[in-house]
Amino acid sequence: MTPPNKHRIVSFIVVLVGLLIASFLRLLLDPYLDDASPFTLYLIAVAAGAWYGGFLPGMVATAAGVVLGTYFFLSPRWSFGYGNQAFFLVKLLIFLVTGVLISALSAARLKAMRELEATVRRLRWMGSELTFAEDRQRRAIARALHDHLQQLLVAARLKIGRLKRDGQPEPARAAAADVDALLNEAITYTRTLTVELSPSVLYSDGLVAALHALVPQVLQRYNLNVKVDADSEADDADEATRVVLYQAVRELLFNVAKHAKTDRANVRLWRENGMISIVVEDGGVGIKPNYKPGLGLLSIEERLHAIGGCMQIAPGKAGGSRFVLLGPAQIFSNRPTAKPLPECDGESDKVSAAAPAPASASTSGDAKDAQQARPT
Repeated sequence: MTPPNKHRIVSFIVVLVGLLIASFLRLLLDPYLDDASPFTLYLIAVAAGAWYGGFLPGMVATAAGVVLGTYFFLSPRWSFGYGNQAFFLVKLLIFLVTGVLISALSAARLKAMRELEATVRRLRWMGSELTFAEDRQRRAIARALHDHLQQLLVAARLKIGRLKRDGQPEPARAAAADVDALLNEAITYTRTLTVELSPSVLYSDGLVAALHALVPQVLQRYNLNVKVDADSEADDADEATRVVLYQAVRELLFNVAKHAKTDRANVRLWRENGMISIVVEDGGVGIKPNYKPGLGLLSIEERLHAIGGCMQIAPGKAGGSRFVLLGPAQIFSNRPTAKPLPECDGESDKVSAAAPAPASASTSGDAKDAQQARPT
């Protein structure tokens, strides 16, 4: 947002320029207008000043228009006298009323814009706080799984191991081996769940490293070969943005593995104009014409909107689907408008076209036979 003093100075400069333009136009039209309309063109300065600066600049332009119109364009010229008093008062009253109305309406518009901007910033702050709260809960659950449940499972497995070695009868050893296998599976699952709930690499090394670390996990769990091309500058983003975008990419890759009937996907990430942009694209079966987003995609959209971002869905260039994620690098950065993210208004084609060329360093997994999951 422009500092108040600077904004006020600029608004009066706008008034001055508007007065000069109005005087020049009135001088050009003077042979045709004569005394008929000494003030009307000064409404240009009133409207410009009030639109940009509100009530005070509009009234200053109104007062200056009265002075200039009376002195230069009302007989007797080059003086503050006037010939026809009734004519002068009617013209003056109409101009003053119009100037006051324009200034008041413009001031109300500016007030509404400031209130809208404040509301947007409050909503963005609330969305960020909600993301932080949910992330804190995830990390607390992950710590509980790691520090308590996993330790209990490991201790139980050690005790079962003793039963297997202490000369127990064969049925008891067989039962102990079965229990040991179940405990091992439970330990593996809790470790995986701990990483999914709170990937430590996301907080220690940033979004780019977390996306690269996601590649082998997706390959192992879903047989999906993912290639990541990421700009390291994208790591310079608020934690809430990084968390939301990481969770969104992970959910989208799960959707690709489940619905797209393909074993390959591409993730491209870069930062431009204060925005973190991610394109997740696959070469699968594509999006149906009457497609309706499911719960997972709706959740992604809600999370992005909460921090001032958005998601766009479109067909891929070579078939398949393309998901464009946009999020602010700095959630609470000052913006000159109340509109949260004007970049979100464009088509996803424009966002994808703005993507930089693939980086030389990328991460991908070796493709396996893809799961032919049926769309649900």
